[in-house]
Amino acid sequence: MYAETCVRPGLAYNLRRMITGRQIRAACALLNWTLKDLSDRSGVAWATVQRMQKDDGFPAQSAARVAKVQQAFENSGVLFTGTSGVNLREDEQSPSTTKAEGA
Repeated sequence: MYAETCVRPGLAYNLRRMITGRQIRAACALLNWTLKDLSDRSGVAWATVQRMQKDDGFPAQSAARVAKVQQAFENSGVLFTGTSGVNLREDEQSPSTTKAEGA
């Protein structure tokens, strides 16, 4: 297991709530988002988002930036489980389901 809290100079954050690069890539795939989409929706620079998703482990960027990315995903229906799981909320509907119901 990993330590619950990571301390870097001037920064401490809870690893249980931090998402991994692997989860960022998986969430983008679930939502069919590009890194530009994620950057636009989170307010985090594209280059920073690109670096975050590059590694499988915890991103080296600030906890505040990672939290913005995570919030953008969660606002769009993504659920993060543990350090590797990614799912969509059950109440999220696919575009094809929405069209079929509205027809």
